[in-house]
Amino acid sequence: MSLDRHLNKGTRKILTWAQQHPIELINYNYQKYDPFFNINTKDDLKKAKKFEIFIITQIQYLLEVKALKYCYLYYQLRHSYSDNKNF
Repeated sequence: MSLDRHLNKGTRKILTWAQQHPIELINYNYQKYDPFFNINTKDDLKKAKKFEIFIITQIQYLLEVKALKYCYLYYQLRHSYSDNKNF
């Protein structure tokens, strides 16, 4: 039964609707932060802000590493070309 039909019948429990459908459990192994973290309290909001700072820091780090790799690759290609242009 579609969710719309289920709701139109007046049922409001999502579990009642979900039990009519096959499910598969998936184990999300997370190390530091829960990917399905809910913000319900002020403490949860503080944790979410820390997580946001952590994620932004990780992204910035990865971008810097990628930029350094490209610079190094460019350097190597440039020197490889200049070393071999006499051939």
